[in-house]
Amino acid sequence: MTFEHNGVQQTGVGHDYQISVCRYYGNGKEESDWDYNGPNVEFDGFGLFLWSLGEYVKASGDTSIVQDYWDTIKDKIADVLVKLIMPNGMIAADSSIWELHWNGQQKQYTYTSVTAAKGLCEAAGLAISLTDSQNATAWNNAVQRITSGIKDTVVTNNFLAQSVEELRDNSGYVDASVIEAFRWGLFDPAGIIAKTTIQGLLDELTVPNGIGIARNDDGGAYDSAEWVFMDLRLAGALRNSGDPADKDKADLLIDWITAQAINNMGLISELHTREGSKYDGSPPMVGFGAGAYMIELWHRENGAAPTAPCRIRW
Repeated sequence: MTFEHNGVQQTGVGHDYQISVCRYYGNGKEESDWDYNGPNVEFDGFGLFLWSLGEYVKASGDTSIVQDYWDTIKDKIADVLVKLIMPNGMIAADSSIWELHWNGQQKQYTYTSVTAAKGLCEAAGLAISLTDSQNATAWNNAVQRITSGIKDTVVTNNFLAQSVEELRDNSGYVDASVIEAFRWGLFDPAGIIAKTTIQGLLDELTVPNGIGIARNDDGGAYDSAEWVFMDLRLAGALRNSGDPADKDKADLLIDWITAQAINNMGLISELHTREGSKYDGSPPMVGFGAGAYMIELWHRENGAAPTAPCRIRW
């Protein structure tokens, strides 16, 4: 993807790729929404796709899509992520989960690197199932590079920061999206980094009702509202810690969101207002609402102890 902004030609992905950097029109054409800062260019979708594909194969046993499209999966998704790894071990700067438009606002987001590591981990597992040992080894090695890069670059006093740039500037680096590092087991969910980070998120982002959290510490009213998606992912990370008090907090978050939905026609919202906890944002949400809710209900009922993926050692 290349584009011009203020007369300057800029490069987005920089490689031939398959997964949209933002979204698609109904006819399948890629679209990236623009504002005065340029487009959204998001690399997190590559890893999220690979994660979803791995989950689909594990749940269904259907490997036909992987077999039929392996060259595309390999060359235009997984290998693109490897090419986007920067010298510090993290994925190149992008718009990431919160869709900050490109021109000068792109950052090396922890979230994007975490999704890349998780996605490449799943891709390595798929490669093993196809006896593609060369790519399995390469992608497992890439996972190690990324997780080491995260630990070396965006961890301060055992707290996992939002991005390289905001940690460097020592401002605005508290962001709930980093929860995925512990939710997915890339870092020990019972370890010191997880405990310090989650406690820091609770200290800095808990909204006045004392239950849910905002998404980050330096945004406007939208960012500072209670984010249902982040409540749900926080619940999963807390449950993974093995601490009974954390489990109680996880149950409280799910019960809270359930009660809110029951009182609002069974629909899960995007946001709850910061003051008063009323439904807000764009309900009903699918991925950021019902989908995330179902995942955490399954996680609670499954009850399996978390394990380190992809040769990661906690």
